[in-house]
Amino acid sequence: MESMNIDHETDDDVEAAEAAATLGALASGTAAEEAAAADDDPLQGHERYSKVEELGRGKFGVVLLAHDNQGQQQVAIKCLKPNTVTLRYISAEVLNHRKLQHPFVIGFKEVFTTPHYICIVMEYASGRSLYEHLCQSGHFSETAARWFFQQLIIGLDYCHQKGVVNRDVKLNNMLVQKGVVNSDVKLNNMLVQVFPNEPRPPVLKIADFGYCKAYQTSDPKTKVGTLVCMAPEVISSRSGTAYDGVKCDIWSCGVMLFWMLFGATPFPPDPAAKTVEERNKSLLLRIMEGQWQAPSSIPVSEPCLHLLRHILVPDPAQRYSIADIYAHQWFKENLPAEAEALKREYLGKEDYSKLQSEETIKQELEKAMQQWATNAYSYQ
Repeated sequence: MESMNIDHETDDDVEAAEAAATLGALASGTAAEEAAAADDDPLQGHERYSKVEELGRGKFGVVLLAHDNQGQQQVAIKCLKPNTVTLRYISAEVLNHRKLQHPFVIGFKEVFTTPHYICIVMEYASGRSLYEHLCQSGHFSETAARWFFQQLIIGLDYCHQKGVVNRDVKLNNMLVQKGVVNSDVKLNNMLVQVFPNEPRPPVLKIADFGYCKAYQTSDPKTKVGTLVCMAPEVISSRSGTAYDGVKCDIWSCGVMLFWMLFGATPFPPDPAAKTVEERNKSLLLRIMEGQWQAPSSIPVSEPCLHLLRHILVPDPAQRYSIADIYAHQWFKENLPAEAEALKREYLGKEDYSKLQSEETIKQELEKAMQQWATNAYSYQ
């Protein structure tokens, strides 16, 4: 496969539960000063972790690059301000993320609380988001887009078979790591087959689980995720109406593939729309209709377009399944033989003994709820 010219830089995109409400304004005095100090460095005074630099910041929290003084390694820590809604999302995120141990998924390490934050410790992937790489290059070659799409499907299939749907599949939530950071022989062999002349081939990492849902125990019923990648059935769903979260993830994968190939979303808003409301309305309408057209200025093979036509289908019952994608001619091209063995190997891994226990995680989240209730009362 051709070299993909992936730079080795650091970036992470902060995505917290977007439906959450922020805490009220802090009262003046000592509490406000402590909170301000915590905002500057949420890890201040922590025994094990120390801040190296800030990777990204959003309305509800910050992602830090930190040094693990115990494990002597760099980690990423998502620090989120708790409230009743974010705590609900964080609980699902952490407990589901803990189940997932795969080279195409950012690894979960532990969760802990500080007086002002819930902190989720994760594997650090020293690469930029797929969105940033796409912005730099405009669009990817068909070969490069296929490699990232193959990794995305393999990683998501693993998540689905572990009972977890993502519901926020998008370019910003995919990190690109140059080189292999683990000792998995099958993964190394797979990369060598695809990139025989590339010393540090790019590996995709699914990096955010803020909206994930355990579909084996509960069907998704809420409108979450990013609008441009949202499936039609999510947009049209009424409150309390279940939809197939797996098929929604597949739709989002199709949007990502189109975007990688052509450098634009398949469903752009009406250019004549003047306000944000008008743009969003026209975007929703185009997604619901499922009408898209591949730009003629960028040549793409017919097998690739055939796959897109069977993924970007508004009716989820007619949309391709993961199995259909695996069997497709275009997807199978340049797919290493090790891919199937890698899939079986990680699906068979059920050893969580080295991870933080579910009981400890629930205790930490309960502690966060109690701290939030106390702080919220104190600030009134």
